[in-house]
Amino acid sequence: MGQKGCVSGAGGLTGTPGTESQEQVRNFVARCYNTMLKRDYDEAGLEDWTSRLLNHEITGAQMVRGFVLSQEVENQDLSNDELIERMYETMFDRASDEAGKADWMNRMANGLSRSDLVGGFSGSQEFHNLCAEFGITPGE
Repeated sequence: MGQKGCVSGAGGLTGTPGTESQEQVRNFVARCYNTMLKRDYDEAGLEDWTSRLLNHEITGAQMVRGFVLSQEVENQDLSNDELIERMYETMFDRASDEAGKADWMNRMANGLSRSDLVGGFSGSQEFHNLCAEFGITPGE
């Protein structure tokens, strides 16, 4: 894990994506499989998500939301604690900090949805910085 390389920060990609940009986006998608789903990607899924990001059909936040709300994650029956830790890994490329995790745990205990959790993480500067490294549009 720990591979860096998202789609461009605020403005996204312009023109036809080059090979380097495609590889960066593929790396972003592959690391999301590893950090959120805890498995290697399947080739069809990798190509689909990569293509949708490169073509600006979705943003990084929308892709992560798709993973978080997927049947695969639902079937893993994650506790809020486990989900929040995966969110930190996926969207911030780091482990949680005690105060931040406690805040998210409290919000989820008081009814914050998983979709809104993604929205909270995606609005952060950390997520925007991560996406800039991979050349993808962060979204919110």
